[in-house]
Amino acid sequence: MSKGCLLIRVVPGVQPADIDSGCFLIKPNKGGSRMKKLMFLVATMALIASVWTSPVFAVRSGGTLNFMAPYGGDLSSLDPAKTSRYQDYLVSMNIHRSLYRWDPGTNVPVIDLAESVDVSEDGLTYTFKL
Repeated sequence: MSKGCLLIRVVPGVQPADIDSGCFLIKPNKGGSRMKKLMFLVATMALIASVWTSPVFAVRSGGTLNFMAPYGGDLSSLDPAKTSRYQDYLVSMNIHRSLYRWDPGTNVPVIDLAESVDVSEDGLTYTFKL
């Protein structure tokens, strides 16, 4: 070690840079700033992509709707009475309506297709007016 050299303890995450003949200066690691630049670039690209959306996703009437579901296989049926798999149920419930629907706001069933419901005195017969 040369005369006048100062020994500096190496800190984890900090790389020593050789100055001259065995003397070291602690220099911050540049890896963190590189990661910040990358995250800034990714965030900027995401913002630009969200602002400049394509008119491909605009709502249009008429034409053909191609529905692609992210499921392992084809849908077995779109008939709610024949639907046995949950993935088929999710699709069919978004296509078909029923006499009642569940209102998530009040957490009770409400009339959907039926205009009115008459219940017999014994509670065993329900008459739905469509």
